[in-house]
Parts: sequence; C-alpha cells; structure tokens
Amino acid sequence: MKHTSRLFALFMLLCSGAFAQNPGSSFQITPYFNLHGYTWKEFDDNGSEALKESGPKFAFGVVPRYSFLHKKNLYIEVDLQYTFGSVDYQGHKFDLQTGQRTPFTSQTGYTHFEVAANTGYIITLSRTFQLTPVAGFGYEVWNRELARGDPSGYDELYSVFLGSIGGNGTYVASNNFQLFFGFKVKMPFSISETIDKFPRGQPQYANLSISPGINPKLAFHIGGSVYRVLAVFDYETWTLSRSPNVQGGLHQPESSRTHFGIRLGYTIGVM
Repeated sequence: MKHTSRLFALFMLLCSGAFAQNPGSSFQITPYFNLHGYTWKEFDDNGSEALKESGPKFAFGVVPRYSFLHKKNLYIEVDLQYTFGSVDYQGHKFDLQTGQRTPFTSQTGYTHFEVAANTGYIITLSRTFQLTPVAGFGYEVWNRELARGDPSGYDELYSVFLGSIGGNGTYVASNNFQLFFGFKVKMPFSISETIDKFPRGQPQYANLSISPGINPKLAFHIGGSVYRVLAVFDYETWTLSRSPNVQGGLHQPESSRTHFGIRLGYTIGVM
C-alpha cells in the first residue's frame, strides 16, 4: 500500500503544471524547458477537415515573480517564452488560376514568442490548501512557415493581444513539497494575420491583412514541486473563426490549435 501511495505521489508530481509558491522568498526566478505535442487544423466552410499539422515543438523561458504584503500572498509575475519547431503538414496545394486543390504533404516551421503578466492573491483555506484567483494580460506573436522551403508555400505572421482570468489550487504538504492544479480562460482583444507574399515563389498577392474571428482559449494544468524542482503537464485548446474574404477571395478558414505538454523548471529564491 505504501509503495502504491508513493507511485501515485510521483505520478502527480510528473503531471504537475504550475510554478511553486515559495513563501520564504519575496523575489524568485524560475527558468524552464517545455516539450509539447502540437496540432493545427483548418476546416472548409462545410466543416470538413482541409489540412492538419502535427508534431513536437520545444520551448524555453523564464518566470520572475515578486510577492507583496506581510504574508507574501499577493504576487505579480511575468512569463517570457520562446517556442520553435517543425511539424508535419498534410493538406493541399491550391492553384489560383484553376481553383483546383491537389493533396500535398510537407513541413511547417514555427517560431513563437509570448509574454504574459499575471497577478494572483493566495487565499489560505486550511493548513494544507490554498486557493489563488489570477488575472492578467498577454501578447503573442508567431510565424507559420507553410511548405517550408517550397515555392508554393507562404509565411503567415500572427499577433494577438489578450486578457486572462482563472484560478489555481495548491496542496501544501510542506515547504518543500507541493501539488497544484489550475485553469485559465484567455480572451483575445485583437488578432491580426499578415501574409507578405502569396505564394512564396511567384507572388500573385502581397501584404495581405486577414482578421480571424475572436474566440477564447482554454488552458488547464496539473503539477507539483519537490525542493523547488517543478514538473508540469499542461493542455490548451483554441478555435479561430473564419475570417472575411480579402483579395482574390482568400481568407483564413476556421482553425483549431491544441497542445499538450510537459514543463520542467527550477525555482531560485533571490531575496
């Protein structure tokens, strides 16, 4: 029975997904590495799947946090993250002259930068359990290089401003061992998408500006920390509605983006 309990505790740790709250430090920094499986899908107007991208992406980042008040239960933190990777593309080539589509497989390259500022207030419900409502703002910018290196492909540049609200629950076994879980709803204020050349080899359109529809992101995490070493599983899903048509009837189809991954980090107490 003890062996089973230890395995369960280890599993919860490896499934964890937030940063530890260290009441001994007013200022702390958490560098981390993230590996996640990524999926992007686009759909025709009739709802059928037009393309799918899937594969691993990698990220690294840092989270500085400063805690206020006597009990250090009010904090502000900033998450800086850079993501990159190349995923499999299964879709179609589109002939602008004839309007015909032919099946096509390739690679899509991604680079992604994200900054998120959040504040939270830790409410102690008992000796071992804390509840933390959180809210914040963020900015994301990413480049999607379709048909990487192929003249029939093109680059999309997205930028998103958003706000977020959510909550975290923390089980504090001791100062050196914690388990936690949480969720966030992230609501974009604006989304812009630009294409400089379409297609890449012999451009027929240039400087296209597209506006996908705004929908909220949903994010969940579960995780833990032992002696400031963190392990986190997180999941995020997001749907972008179809954009209005621009030149030549081009548009961004209804699209969905999901990722599921693990984050590993170490918290350093500075002061």
